[in-house]
Amino acid sequence: MVTTSLFSLTIAKNNFAYPRFAFIISKKVDNRSVIRHRIKRCLAQAVKDLYLPANDYVFFAKKTAVNKTIEELKNEITNVIHN
Repeated sequence: MVTTSLFSLTIAKNNFAYPRFAFIISKKVDNRSVIRHRIKRCLAQAVKDLYLPANDYVFFAKKTAVNKTIEELKNEITNVIHN
């Protein structure tokens, strides 16, 4: 598990030729479902634009991800995956 200021990420091998993603946003992040779904959509868009190896990726969002843009999330994901 890799932890950053915006999210925690678990990576596992899969037997598919493509990557799979899961986004976990707890009510501890924000009680409002609109905000939680916005974070999920932003994370999904960020990984959609990246080329990632065929693994399973599980993102656990943190409170600090609430006010971040897609570009900031994409940069953080790129730094974690490629380093």
